[in-house]
Amino acid sequence: MIKTDCNPFVRSRGAIGEQITNSGDKRVGGATGICVAEKGIEKILRRFLTTIQILETNIDSTIIGNSSCLCAFKMSLVEPVDVNSMAEDTEELVLIRRQGHKVVVDPSVIAEEEVPNDFRKRRLQKDRRAQGVIRELKVNS
Repeated sequence: MIKTDCNPFVRSRGAIGEQITNSGDKRVGGATGICVAEKGIEKILRRFLTTIQILETNIDSTIIGNSSCLCAFKMSLVEPVDVNSMAEDTEELVLIRRQGHKVVVDPSVIAEEEVPNDFRKRRLQKDRRAQGVIRELKVNS
């Protein structure tokens, strides 16, 4: 199963093929790409998060869906997510990991999403995402 959020622009040609290739490993239950930004603090933040997620992937598995640009999951592992979830991408990754499968970050699958120009709007977006991730980790870990 492949899914994406509604607002990213997937830059990678062959991104779906890359995600399908990732699922060829029997230990991998899910795969996600990276999300980049062109300028400002968002560019620095995205690079930092990508570095952490690639390190997590190399050690074991990533669980925080900071880039839901294009996620792929093995259908047999997909479980329903909470309808009130504020971070369903993270919840999906946690549920797959709980079943003993890895979730990998593929840096060749690249997307970009619109970021609010207004600091207040951007802060609200980041706060909402952080609250959702914290909630999912508390509930599902």
